[in-house]
Amino acid sequence: MKILAISDLHGQIDALNGLRAKIQEEHADMVVFTGDVVKMGALTNEWLNARKEGRAPNRHLDAIREQERANLLVYQAFFKTLADANRLSFVIPGNLDAPLDLFLQMAVNREVVSRKTYIVHGRITTKFTTPRVRDMYVCGFGGEITEHQTELDFILAFSRPHILYAAESFVEFPGPKAMLLHTPPKLMTPQGSEVVEEIIDTVRPSHAFVGQVGDLQGERTVGTTFVVCPGALMNGDYAVVDNVTNRVQYKKLEAGVAV
Repeated sequence: MKILAISDLHGQIDALNGLRAKIQEEHADMVVFTGDVVKMGALTNEWLNARKEGRAPNRHLDAIREQERANLLVYQAFFKTLADANRLSFVIPGNLDAPLDLFLQMAVNREVVSRKTYIVHGRITTKFTTPRVRDMYVCGFGGEITEHQTELDFILAFSRPHILYAAESFVEFPGPKAMLLHTPPKLMTPQGSEVVEEIIDTVRPSHAFVGQVGDLQGERTVGTTFVVCPGALMNGDYAVVDNVTNRVQYKKLEAGVAV
């Protein structure tokens, strides 16, 4: 099976035209996206300022309302691109895709319409079988995975107890499983999370796809799981993965198309 892996669009919707063409050109059986459709803005800034000043963040600022309106347009363009590509697509939110209720509203609406786009944040899909795809379940967790913090409105962050409780339900499903995670494991990058390694050890997926931190792009084996970070779509980066041979090709959209 050929999997086209992408992450971290960060609001650069000009990249979507190039992405649509690449999905067709690569003859991908499946597309996976590991979070951050939209970019950092007023929501994140208010969250950081409130923490610094020791106060509750205010979601009703004019700048936040303006950002949410802009984010709606980016979500619409992103999910339409996946639907138009007419491939099985699996998506999780990133830490910037807040508030969670807005992301899920846009995502689930598209899931219902396209019937090939699946939101796997905190969920595991039914088994997929196609002529070129062996049986596989897909599951995932979006947002920033942390030790103690859960936040849904200004950034997306989920604590170890929250995530591990949900992960236990994935274990009973037979393999192979692919897992989508926005946060990379600590073994892959110093900015990663040891909690992610615990999740991978609990679920034991055959493959995991993770989001981008800095200039991170590459693969690593964590336990028995083959982990791939495709880089940032905002920079034109994507990866094509053969899940049988674990051969990974790191590629870029054509110059002038992505950004």
